[in-house]
Amino acid sequence: MQWRENASQQTQDDVDDLFADSLDFAQTELRQHRSFSPFAFVVDHDGQRTARMTDSSTPSKDAVHDALTFDHDALHLRAFAVTMDVDIPASGEDAVEVHVEHRDGIAIDLLVPYTLAADGSVELDTSRISAAQGRRRIWGLRL
Repeated sequence: MQWRENASQQTQDDVDDLFADSLDFAQTELRQHRSFSPFAFVVDHDGQRTARMTDSSTPSKDAVHDALTFDHDALHLRAFAVTMDVDIPASGEDAVEVHVEHRDGIAIDLLVPYTLAADGSVELDTSRISAAQGRRRIWGLRL
């Protein structure tokens, strides 16, 4: 998946920073609680970052996104990342899933498998990150 060649440096930085911060927060939560509730990090037009939380009782990924998205996000934000604790269906492994979206047209779904050890340590397997084109949920398709 090649998106960097057409993205501004600010867009690349926003996407990279949101992904890194999402993984860091998820790993901290996994160490402390052995799971985590879905959360979002958003970046407004001025570069201010805010966290949003929801409970884990939402029934689907769409419901999680709906719970973490506000009505005027498309007008007030430049980047958005939703992070969930998921199972990989094919392997049964646990994974951190991060959906990163940017107002400049980028939407990426990233999956990072992880393991929890009995001693409470968390191993994010960043050598096996998978990335796919994501669905644009906030900014929609530009025609």
